[in-house]
Amino acid sequence: GNRYIPILPEESIDRVKYIIKDSKSKILITNTKYINIIKVNDIEIINIDDVKGKNAEINQIEILPSDISYIIYTSGTTGKPKGVMMKNENIISLINSMNMDKDLKYLKDDVAVSLLKHSFDASAIDIYSSLLNGGTLVLIPKEDEFNAKKVVETISKNNVTRLFTVHKWIEQIQNICIENNIKLDKLRIVGTGAEVLNPKKFEKLLLNNPNLSIYNTYGPTEATMFMTKHKVTVEDIQKDYSTIGKLMPTTRAIILDKDNKIIALGNPIHNSQEKNSAKNIAKGYLHQDKLSKEKFITLYNEISGSECKCYKTGDIVKLNRNLELEFIGRKDDFVKVAGGYLVSLNEVEQRIKELLGENIEVSVM
Repeated sequence: GNRYIPILPEESIDRVKYIIKDSKSKILITNTKYINIIKVNDIEIINIDDVKGKNAEINQIEILPSDISYIIYTSGTTGKPKGVMMKNENIISLINSMNMDKDLKYLKDDVAVSLLKHSFDASAIDIYSSLLNGGTLVLIPKEDEFNAKKVVETISKNNVTRLFTVHKWIEQIQNICIENNIKLDKLRIVGTGAEVLNPKKFEKLLLNNPNLSIYNTYGPTEATMFMTKHKVTVEDIQKDYSTIGKLMPTTRAIILDKDNKIIALGNPIHNSQEKNSAKNIAKGYLHQDKLSKEKFITLYNEISGSECKCYKTGDIVKLNRNLELEFIGRKDDFVKVAGGYLVSLNEVEQRIKELLGENIEVSVM
């Protein structure tokens, strides 16, 4: 079937070419501004500016829950990005989980704003929650996307009630509000994740906006953006620490030791999917069957007494006395940089070798 792959124009041309080649894409959709930047052989390029306002014949095709909705390219342990195949049912499961959650459910008059780059999987949270709930989605003009003051003014002017973004954006929103004495009275939900949260950074934003709640979320791309959440409390701010919380409605996770035995403390977490749970596990990695079989596995769940499909996250967690998950670290060479992007040190090493020569010894710490 058709596959949609978001690619940022500002990404390196080598990465763009790799994604197009690896995905075996047949069509590239761009606009006049970028059409001469991307030179790729054997691909049809459509300039969206040339087709605006023109009538097009739409062929009706059957779309199934198991069909691929879109593909997100993330860092890879082999030194090359890998494409995660997300299914239609993954998106629907996420939205259903959010709507079953007493804190995050979409309300009739909710307005969301999209602040994340569209090649970052979490950008889909605001996009799909708005579109699939019949809500309002506010987009930031390209020329204003790095102008924090204009972004805050847009949030205020449009009575935005919810947004999901990275920590840096929350800090900038807080700073602009303080500098300009702006209160975001309508803003009810701010979700964030992808990196360790230090709640004290956002103390003033919460104090100045009593209707606002900040939620620390957790979840890899392969499990559809996020699957746990924790509401930041006064105690969290005092301790300057936040857990990654409890599972969203209908989602599943199990903590296993190195022998894939279920235990509760200080070991890697596996997202899981069973018959009656959310269908949040991705189909696998595009054109990487071996890696998909290693990371997407089927296990017998002793607790439920049934088999479940699992994604091995590589994240190490523990379960605390409040039955909330605490993030400990990772068991591989991945690190999170630039607001939560997962980057393999192996990929960095490979790139350095490409630039300086294969025989050079490289250490990345």
